[in-house]
Amino acid sequence: MELPKFHETFNPILDILSDGKIIQHRELLKKVVEKYYSNLPVELLKLKTNRWNNK
Repeated sequence: MELPKFHETFNPILDILSDGKIIQHRELLKKVVEKYYSNLPVELLKLKTNRWNNK
């Protein structure tokens, strides 16, 4: 498995925010990981994408 590309996380983020509720960044991250990326290994989830070099 590989870490999702930066742009591939947009739809999951928008889905979580679509209910119109205001949530903090950490809560958003938690919900996106739980709903979309819970199958990824913990080591992979700790990595960060480099949004400037993703092509």
